[in-house]
Amino acid sequence: FPHTIPAANRGSPLLLLLSVTAAACWSTPLSFQVSNSLRIRGGSFPSYSSSFSERVIMGEVVKVTYWAGRGKCEPLRCILAAANVKFENEWITGREQMLALVSSGKLAYEQVPLVEVDGLNLIQTIPTTIYLAQKYGFYPEDVKDQWVTNAAVAAAADARGPLVMFPFSEQDKTTADLDAPSGLWSRYAPKWESMLDDSKSTFLVGQKPMVGDIYVFEVLDFYRHVYGPEAFLEKMKAFPKLLGLHDAVLELGYLKAWRDEERKKLYLDWPDYKVTVLKSLGRM
Repeated sequence: FPHTIPAANRGSPLLLLLSVTAAACWSTPLSFQVSNSLRIRGGSFPSYSSSFSERVIMGEVVKVTYWAGRGKCEPLRCILAAANVKFENEWITGREQMLALVSSGKLAYEQVPLVEVDGLNLIQTIPTTIYLAQKYGFYPEDVKDQWVTNAAVAAAADARGPLVMFPFSEQDKTTADLDAPSGLWSRYAPKWESMLDDSKSTFLVGQKPMVGDIYVFEVLDFYRHVYGPEAFLEKMKAFPKLLGLHDAVLELGYLKAWRDEERKKLYLDWPDYKVTVLKSLGRM
């Protein structure tokens, strides 16, 4: 679901005609400071450790505006990290900031995530995905391979739906949805395993990682994030080639450092995430 602020509600303190499903696609906030540090309830820490920064290609800094959580934005962050591109997080902190962002004119369709790069304000996740993939070399040249890649991106976006809803629903329901015939482990993971078998490669298309691989990695990583490494590895016993893709993508750029070092410091825990999302939408 796109994250849209209805025109009739921009000046209203509480009324938002958005479903909780749409709300779940957002991520949760911290407080962004000009000093490039992040503050949580009075404490502060650098947005990037020195060891982390040394591994990042210097150049134009891409700015990503979203909440401090996964939501619809995490695949975009993973693309940037895999490309070794430094990005600056500006966290959405609440209702007033959201309305100010809409009023700024940066959101063409009044939706986030917002990625500022090349003098552009990119919104809508899938078009932004394709732009970043083309810019950073994660998009194939062959038109047939482009279709396969686009289909993998769309499938991964569908497969991660129950995980996006996880903070707003019971874990039992999330698990049931993931295990359902139309869920991650019955519909999508077997298909990706089969594609990898056919490709005779670590990746879905050819010998190089493409954005479809990064999207598939991200949904698997999302499951690992929610259920833990042991549960993840248990599930992956049935999909050895898919686990190989996951591990290969994790080695791209500074993606492993993003997962293991930085993201842990930046994101809210699930209960705080839920509260912050609902407050930002005027629903609490």
